[in-house]
Amino acid sequence: MIRNFFRNLKSETNSLNYGREIIVNWVSEWINKSNRGSFRILDVGMGPGEDLLGIREKNNQRNLELFGLDMSPAYVEIRCKKWNKFLSS
Repeated sequence: MIRNFFRNLKSETNSLNYGREIIVNWVSEWINKSNRGSFRILDVGMGPGEDLLGIREKNNQRNLELFGLDMSPAYVEIRCKKWNKFLSS
């Protein structure tokens, strides 16, 4: 029941994916202004992980821990393929 609620809620948001560059730039600006040595970032409803990948690419010299959550099994599969090269064993 809850899963269907969120699935229906998300079904109307595909047009909102225009803001990737805005999100990446905003987070990068925040990181650059901060005097912290490391950062943990959580993306709830991360989809295929494009925002986190953009943040990682733009801030590759920083100590980042990136986390994401999504309810879609299809996105989990896509994400695993994209992120596999960044994971260490």
